[in-house]
Amino acid sequence: MLLRSFLNLHVTEESINELGRFDDLKTSADRNKAKTYFRETKDVVIPLRKNSVKIDNILRQFVLSDGVEV
Repeated sequence: MLLRSFLNLHVTEESINELGRFDDLKTSADRNKAKTYFRETKDVVIPLRKNSVKIDNILRQFVLSDGVEV
């Protein structure tokens, strides 16, 4: 729900975190599911400390592309 409403805003790189929306979106990500996703799709185990960086990058690409799967 948070992601869908975020995509309706059609944000840019400059406006992506207006009112802290992108930070809220990143916070809502399930870190354990993301770790499993990276392990299964990329066939690598990413340390939890680097997991947040990967989540940020993927969400940023997804939001800036208006929801086109990356």
